Amino acid sequence: MPLVAEGMKAARLGASAAIDVSDGFLKDLGHLLRESRCGAVVECSALPCDDIELALAGGEDYALILAVPQRKLKALKRAVRCVEVGRILRGPGIQLTDLGQPRPLPRVTGFDHLG
Repeated sequence: MPLVAEGMKAARLGASAAIDVSDGFLKDLGHLLRESRCGAVVECSALPCDDIELALAGGEDYALILAVPQRKLKALKRAVRCVEVGRILRGPGIQLTDLGQPRPLPRVTGFDHLG
């Protein structure tokens, strides 16, 4: 299913925010969180990629990051191909874990258009 169609379907199923991963997972997640005025914890081992550093900071992945209420996640997983990789937090910032243990943020978090 094309990315736009998946995003529209996710919105109908309760996704409250979404962004495409084009500048890097962490960079684009940061944009979503800043606009939503919240933070997130990401479980790196849940990311569908063998190279975690590339998954976190690489771009052009042709994927969406979706924010979905927990109560609507099961229906979303049945309707679109998606993986739960973390949860939204009330406070600002991004926290990384790997198999439940804290993991530092990489120095580079994605592509910087102005850099």
